[in-house]
Amino acid sequence: MTKTIQCWVLIIALLAAFVPGLAGQAETSKIKVTAVDAVIYDKPNVQGQALDRPAQGAWLEIVRRSGEWFEVKIASKLGIALTGFIHQSAVEIPSAPAAPVEVTVAGKPAPRTVLPARRKLVQIGIGGFVSKTKAGATREDGISYRDETMTIEDTLTDASLVGFDFRIGVMPISFLEVETAFQMASKTLTGSYRLGVPSPYYYHDFAYADDTESIPFKIQVFSLGVVFHPLRRGPVRPYLGLGLAICNASLKVLKDVSFAESIYSDYSHTVDIRSVELENVKATAVGFQGRLGLDAAIHRSLFLFLEGVYVAAKKDIKLPLASTIEGSGVTRSLDLGGLRACFGLKVRI
Repeated sequence: MTKTIQCWVLIIALLAAFVPGLAGQAETSKIKVTAVDAVIYDKPNVQGQALDRPAQGAWLEIVRRSGEWFEVKIASKLGIALTGFIHQSAVEIPSAPAAPVEVTVAGKPAPRTVLPARRKLVQIGIGGFVSKTKAGATREDGISYRDETMTIEDTLTDASLVGFDFRIGVMPISFLEVETAFQMASKTLTGSYRLGVPSPYYYHDFAYADDTESIPFKIQVFSLGVVFHPLRRGPVRPYLGLGLAICNASLKVLKDVSFAESIYSDYSHTVDIRSVELENVKATAVGFQGRLGLDAAIHRSLFLFLEGVYVAAKKDIKLPLASTIEGSGVTRSLDLGGLRACFGLKVRI
């Protein structure tokens, strides 16, 4: 009876030692050693004791994975089954392992590897802008008439503009953008003209007549510059930009005035402006621009933007009538830049 019990104990012990080994073989997969100087340590740390130095091309059975380390089976010189740790940089994992690999970190399932998001390289914006352009102040010219000076006042109102804004930028690095933008606007301005004609009978006796005309004004602005984005994350991200701006404008200016004069028996007189002739002129100015703005994220790739832009670009335009009266080259300074407030929507792709 005692011998029978001893036999069963021996059989159970052999099964306990052999069956788990079979189960482990069924559930483990293998990795291939690719490094020439691969080392198997007694713990997942290069400071640990080296247990074995497998040859390049050797296959090792995986017991489990711990972060960047694989626990693998090895055999000691005495033939005792041991386990050690080898770093993932020294091995090659088959694309289709024979069995699933248990992945653990400190006894818990390791977090899923998340691939980094592809960086957005292009930014496109569309919106509008508001600005005020100094079209020109009042100018008075005079011409000799009846031994006195007949005066002509020419006034052009300022242009309060609301226009379209489109921009596209490329981000070669995460905080720097090379941006080109296009803005356009049009507005009908008011040209006011006042004519002072001296009397044929008395000195310093003038008759005045006034007239107004609608002056179409158009402006286009092309800009190219760099924009710095110091903050790459967060719901609100400020930015700063510098660059060049090319401003193209067209408007009409005074070329000639025709009038009719009425003289009465009491030596008084009146003047009426019959027509005002205008001439279309174009102006192009190259200047500098600076901008300061904010991007407000409403989605990972979608932003609202609000910015202030200052453009320094002035141009002198020739006044045909004043040049005729005073000689060639009489001009009016036209400020095609100024301060703009831009707003709209940006998308990054």
